[in-house]
Amino acid sequence: MGNPRTLQVVGFRKCGKTTLMNSLVSLATEEGATVVTIKHHGHPSPLILPDEDTDSMQHFRAGADTSIVYGNGVMQMHERCEEEGALSHMYEEAVKRNPDYIFIEGFKQASFPKIVLWRQEEDKRKLMALPQVYMVKEAGLVHEKEEVRRWWEEWIRDTK
Repeated sequence: MGNPRTLQVVGFRKCGKTTLMNSLVSLATEEGATVVTIKHHGHPSPLILPDEDTDSMQHFRAGADTSIVYGNGVMQMHERCEEEGALSHMYEEAVKRNPDYIFIEGFKQASFPKIVLWRQEEDKRKLMALPQVYMVKEAGLVHEKEEVRRWWEEWIRDTK
């Protein structure tokens, strides 16, 4: 297994994390790279699971620790795991897929190189205290494609 380049995108709500993640995935796949993404569901509501009448969800609700279903070229997996250690477990699973890149959205306290997105100076100060801050960018810039491409090229150059 290779050693995938890993990058986190962190910031507070509605700062453009998902927009930036989508751009990073697009830039990587345009180059023919394989990508795994990991996302922290930072909302108070639970994850929206498939319809409970599907066979795989019936298995899960019956107590299966993991339920995996395949159809039409897509695999879907639901797995129970404790919050403590969830990222390390997901990261291990991601590495097993031998991707070129792993992009992580959220999980602010994790120790991977990260791009910090901020909207307010107070948020910026809080986020600068996180481990392994690689880049700090104002949130509004995530919609500027050429700016994001420059970030991408800078990160690729710095991690080679």
